Amino acid sequence: MKSIIISVSKLKRLIKLARQAQNEYEKAAIYSATAALVKQVLSDKQLPKILTDKIALIGYHLAIYLEYEYHHGYHLQHHALKASDLADELEHYLQTFSNKYHPQELKLFQIDSK
Repeated sequence: MKSIIISVSKLKRLIKLARQAQNEYEKAAIYSATAALVKQVLSDKQLPKILTDKIALIGYHLAIYLEYEYHHGYHLQHHALKASDLADELEHYLQTFSNKYHPQELKLFQIDSK
């Protein structure tokens, strides 16, 4: 459980860095770090699907914001905000439930998508 909490915290830091990125080199570094972190989390087959789906969405929106994926007509800032909202939402739920429930019981809770 601690590892997913740490991973969400790292993703929040990467989102903040993405918003501050000033050149293609910085964007590439942030994109690579994000992709590696998302891949690592998704490889953990013990995590509930609802959590891994949200992590994948954070990575997807951040990739769009960094211009490594197509933006589908939305402004790039929309994707940074969406990634940030998803990370905040995950962090809140993980902190709320980590002390009360065993990790397998987290699948009982649905996390609303905004």
